[in-house]
Amino acid sequence: MNSFRNDNYCKKPFTKEIPQADFYTHINIYDLIVKCKENIEKIIKFRTVGIIESIDGHFYIKDINSIGIAKRPRIIVSMAYMKTPLQNTILPYTAQVFGTIQWKGRPVIYAYIIQVHSPAIALKINEVVGTITRRHLAERSEDCDV
Repeated sequence: MNSFRNDNYCKKPFTKEIPQADFYTHINIYDLIVKCKENIEKIIKFRTVGIIESIDGHFYIKDINSIGIAKRPRIIVSMAYMKTPLQNTILPYTAQVFGTIQWKGRPVIYAYIIQVHSPAIALKINEVVGTITRRHLAERSEDCDV
């Protein structure tokens, strides 16, 4: 049986009626840092999967794919918008984070939803959602200011 893949929707850009800002776009930690530095004045809505750890009462997130790298970049995570923040523990969490990132002298994530997963599930989510995003994300319209 032949299958026909219609992916024309990927070529339809975001518009003012359907702005990209309405969606949590999957971005890994490295790309999130770069995007935040390039758009210092913007607030970016995103979702990512990473390793959250508590250091001196502050939460930080690192890329889940950088296990074994000594100097991996990390971003501070604010729990200001969480109804029940994560517990401070010695052990790090693997989690999926939905939130916004903003430049405040450095990148700061404001988490809205945190889903804690086992490391195996977190790796699968990161791989699957990353693949879906690369394959199906709509293009951004050049003349659209949203």
